[in-house]
Amino acid sequence: MSYNPPFWLFWLLLSLAIIFALIMAIRDVKKQTLKQEVNLLGDIKSDLITLNKYEKEVATKKSKKRMSSAELNKIKCDFQNYITNTVIPLFTNISTLPSKEQMLDSIIKFFIGVGDILDSNGYGLKENLVNITEYNSAKEDIANKQLRLRKKNRILIQKHIRKAMLLNYGLNSVIIFRNIYRSSPEFRVNIPLNYNTMVESAERVGDKFLTGMLENLDADWEKIITINFNEI
Repeated sequence: MSYNPPFWLFWLLLSLAIIFALIMAIRDVKKQTLKQEVNLLGDIKSDLITLNKYEKEVATKKSKKRMSSAELNKIKCDFQNYITNTVIPLFTNISTLPSKEQMLDSIIKFFIGVGDILDSNGYGLKENLVNITEYNSAKEDIANKQLRLRKKNRILIQKHIRKAMLLNYGLNSVIIFRNIYRSSPEFRVNIPLNYNTMVESAERVGDKFLTGMLENLDADWEKIITINFNEI
């Protein structure tokens, strides 16, 4: 017996085979793209940890450096104005903000201000970090790797990376500020008693969130934030 299948069946089977091959090829490309994305995010996380390492080292050394009375008085004056006019209103109203993302932005704003005051007085991290090759290489590597991210998530991840870098920098700047605060009794007298508690609470929240950031650079933070901002 012999069976001669209809001619159209050959083309049907060939079409199905081609479609199956295309589906498998697309799946492999997606898997490879996802793997590359995971590797890129892992490298960026490693670079962020490197930035934190050198910032902390510089901050620790700076916090032990003695300042002249004139330098100390200028920094204290700047901080007193910043605390009175910006920080206390910022933290007092933080729980009334409509979203957790905005609450996080407020905390980052506080830390940025601390770093800016120290930098503007020549006592911050900036002037020392510019001379550290490994630090600058890590920053450059982050910038280059962001350009290789998938376009779909690039803007979101870039925003999160920037926030993580700012929070890193701010948290390490507070190390220097704390030394100034502790070493100056007259400074503590002029600052409201609840301010020190606010700073400690903001640091705890910032530390917790930075850990979450590094693990979820590509996530929707508004949905995954579990930290209680009312602690501040």
